[in-house]
Amino acid sequence: MSFIRIKPIFVNDDTGEESPFYDEVGTPEFYMITDTLTKYIGDKIYSYIDDQNTDYFIIKYNHKDTVKIIKNIYELNTLFPIYKEQKPSNHIKFKIINYKI
Repeated sequence: MSFIRIKPIFVNDDTGEESPFYDEVGTPEFYMITDTLTKYIGDKIYSYIDDQNTDYFIIKYNHKDTVKIIKNIYELNTLFPIYKEQKPSNHIKFKIINYKI
């Protein structure tokens, strides 16, 4: 099975400012990230927060196009603004840290 280490980032569409995911398991932001990954990659993945760096998620997957799919995710953030300086117009993207096929 292959893996990919990614960093979820919330992007303000008005300013372009990026805010990384700084949260923990069980929060609405965590479920929004995991639900977004499941939506684009499918429910055949296993994703979790990296023990070594909690800013990263690790995904174990079997599909060869997963890296390409993750690079192209542009998902509207449907939660209320996570940080006070963010306006409701923002989206989620994922920065690929590393992967192994």
